[in-house]
Formats: sequence, structure tokens, C-alpha cells
Amino acid sequence: MNFHNLDDTIIALSTPQSSSALAVMRLSGSFQVTDFKRFIRFSGPIEPRKMKRCQILDENARIIEDGLLCYFPAPHSYNGQDILELHLHGNPFLLSFIIELFCQNLAIRPARPGEFSYRAFANKKLAFNQLEGLKSLLDAQSIYAVHQAHGLLSGHLTEELEKLHDQILNHRAHLELSIDFSVDVGDEQSRQLILDSYQQVMSTISVLNRRAQIESHQVLSPQIVLYGETNSGKSTLFNRLLAHDRAIVSDIAGTTRDYLSSSLRIERNEYQLFDTAGIRQTDDAIEWAGIEKVVGLLKSPFCRVLVCRADQLVNLSSLPYLADFPPDLCLVTHTDLHKLQFMLLTEFEFPCLDVHRDDFISSFEHFIHQRFTRITSSEPLIIERHRQLCQKIHQLWIDYGDLLHEQQDIAIIASELAIVLDHLAELIGNESADDVLQHLFSSFCIGK
Repeated sequence: MNFHNLDDTIIALSTPQSSSALAVMRLSGSFQVTDFKRFIRFSGPIEPRKMKRCQILDENARIIEDGLLCYFPAPHSYNGQDILELHLHGNPFLLSFIIELFCQNLAIRPARPGEFSYRAFANKKLAFNQLEGLKSLLDAQSIYAVHQAHGLLSGHLTEELEKLHDQILNHRAHLELSIDFSVDVGDEQSRQLILDSYQQVMSTISVLNRRAQIESHQVLSPQIVLYGETNSGKSTLFNRLLAHDRAIVSDIAGTTRDYLSSSLRIERNEYQLFDTAGIRQTDDAIEWAGIEKVVGLLKSPFCRVLVCRADQLVNLSSLPYLADFPPDLCLVTHTDLHKLQFMLLTEFEFPCLDVHRDDFISSFEHFIHQRFTRITSSEPLIIERHRQLCQKIHQLWIDYGDLLHEQQDIAIIASELAIVLDHLAELIGNESADDVLQHLFSSFCIGK
């Protein structure tokens, strides 16, 4: 890891550096609060984990801030070190001044991104899966993601994986039993014990594999992509769904050259809504570049929403891009001008909504919320590393099962079983490569 000495005292803001009523500054290391008495004034003794009024002084002992402090002595703190929290006014200039003051005059340095949490990991206060849960909690854009992140933080996934680990060890014990005591137990009974324990593991792994089938971004930052022909009304709908004019609307075909995106909140979940360039054949290099971006967005969004005019429904099946990017929902525009076509064509493989209906917005939001609820009902894994490893372990266990039926050499079977256990150890977080750790901690905010 590229962190400095873990015994250094570090300092950082734990709240955003912007104007606010309050801000929290955090120090971590090995110290006593009295070590900072030149710049932090308080009266009486410090009681751990209790707020106490304090004043921050400059080099000339002049008061520059009046706030609160709270001391968490080691080892009973978030990261196992001495931690001092200063609760101050949220003036960005003043906060930067205080950090600079401390670093220039005391044995303190600025923290690196994720360094507070790395120290918790190094001091065994948090397991690797819990750190991933913490990162997910900080990034969560939906209640589902919040719940899953708290599950990781509280160790629920680790408990499931350790149960799986115990099942595999039980299976290995039956293998070893067949080597050492097959004469006493009997070959047939020994074989049956091995197969039964294999199936027990397979049942647990299959559940995890099903949870790994949904791409994590579909529940962490779900994207709703509006796409279709030029002049189908995508930008108008984009503005209408957002309830403000975000996109330029024009009768000129090809007005939208690049995609636009904006946050859309539905039922306490945050989605990214995309307005995209109309898809058509064109010799315009700039327009074509925009269409290529649309294709990239359509590969695996949370929801593809086709926007088409009512008069286009007759020839909808002829649109070449629908075969590769079938819609999850179709929004039909201009039904006020082409009512007959929309009324006659009601048989599609995907639901259609008339955008001119009074209940269109509520119907659209209901569809999106129901889709999200359905996808998350299987409790998909929200960490991409977990998804990939669960899928890998599932395939390894299938391959191991084939070997178990075909191979008589126990040494070869045991070797393949050890590979499964190695991948499971990586999933649990017992073995994490330095580059994986570096990537995780570098994505944390400075004061976490």
C-alpha cells in the first residue's frame, strides 16, 4: 500500500469542503489531546466519547474558532487508534486554515484518501468485505443499496460465505474419510456421503450465483435510456419526466447530437435518465459519433425505453436496432394525431404507454419502480468483485463435480478442491491482492 507510516498522526475533513452550518475534522494516530493544547483550548478533564466545548487558537493565541471536541482513545475507536473529532463551523477557508495551522506547527500530516479506514483494516477493526460495504454505503443511490451495504458492514455476507466454507470443509472430510476408512465405512456408503455433501455445497453456491447474475450497476446507479428515431419526441419526454427544460427541443431532425443525463428520483431511489441522439443512417460524422455513444449506453442499462410516434408502430419490427436492443418499455408519442394506429396495435412483446394520457407520469414511475423491485427481489450482489468471484466459484464447482464423477485419483480431486477454497478465501476477503486494496482505498473520500 502507498500509505505513509501508520503511526503518523493524520488530519482531514470528514464532511464536504463547502459552506455549511457544521463540519467535522478528524485526527488519528497515537496521542493525548493535551498534545495539541497550544492550538486547542479546553477546561477540565476530557471524558472519552463525550462532547466537550473547545476553542481553536492561532499561532498568537487568538481565538479563531469556537466548537466541540470528542475523543475516542485507542483501541476502542473506529480504527483502533486515538481519534479526535473537532466539530466546527463549516467555513471552507477557516477549515483549510486550521488544517494548515496544525500541519505546519505540530507533528501532523494530511490524510490520504481512505487512510482512516485503511488503519481500521490494518488493526483488524474492519474486514475487507465490511470495507467494501462501507464504500457502497457512501455511494448508495437507492434504499436497496443502503440495505445491502449495511448487510456487508454487519458481516451478513461474510457469515454466508463462512457457512459455505464449512460445507466445503465437510465435503473434504468425507473425501479424506473415503481414503482412510473406506474399508470400515464401505465404498458405496462412502461414495454417497461424498456426493451428498457435494450437492449440499452446490445448493448454496447456486443461490449465490443467481444473486450474481444482475450487473451491479443496474441496482447501484440504474440507468433509464430513452432511445429511438429522430423527431420521435425523446427530448420533450426527457424534459417532462424531469419537470424542467433540460434538453433543447426542436422540430429539426438530429437536434440532439450527444446524450444528456440527469438524476430522476422515483420512490426513494435515484436513477440516471438519458436523452440520446436519434438513431438513423447518416453521413454526418458528428451525428454518427453521437449515435455510437447511444449504442454503448444501450448494451446493459437498467431499463431501455423506446420512444416512437404512433404512426411508426406499424413498421416497428423493421427497425434494425431493436433486434440487438429490445425495449423494456415503449413510450408512444403523437397519439393525438395518430390515435387509430395506437388503438389498433396493442400486441407487443413489451408494454406501451401513451404519453398523452393524464396518468402517464404515474404509470411510468410505477413501471420503473416495479421493475426495480422485481430485479432486487433476488437480492443481487452489489459489489462487482463479489459477482465475478461467485460466478467463477460456481463454474469451478461444476467442473469439480464432473471430475468427481470421472476421476478416481483422490490426489487430483483434492488439488481441484483446493483451487475452489482459494477462490472462496479471496471472496471472503482473507486473501486480497495489494492492487485490489489500493483500488478500494483510493476511491474513498479523504476523511474516511
